[in-house]
Amino acid sequence: MAVLCDSERHTVRLAGWEPLSSTTATAGERIFESIWSVDPDVVPDAARICAEMAAAHAPVIAALRDRLDAAPAIVVRDQLRLATAITNRTLSALA
Repeated sequence: MAVLCDSERHTVRLAGWEPLSSTTATAGERIFESIWSVDPDVVPDAARICAEMAAAHAPVIAALRDRLDAAPAIVVRDQLRLATAITNRTLSALA
């Protein structure tokens, strides 16, 4: 599973998966691993890779390639606030 946001003001990538060791566990015991990035150099690359993979199953997605090839106009301050908000929300859920 992957979630991507690649907009003019923010970029976020979240990828999650369930390890094979967890697939036979009961619902309350299942575990998931994830990784995220708000790096404006990483997220567009991840978006392109996901679009390429999805286009094989849904050709209409190929039309996104022009959008994904455009240079991001990231405002650094906004990106840092986003990174902080994501980190704070994630860590508060673990408490």
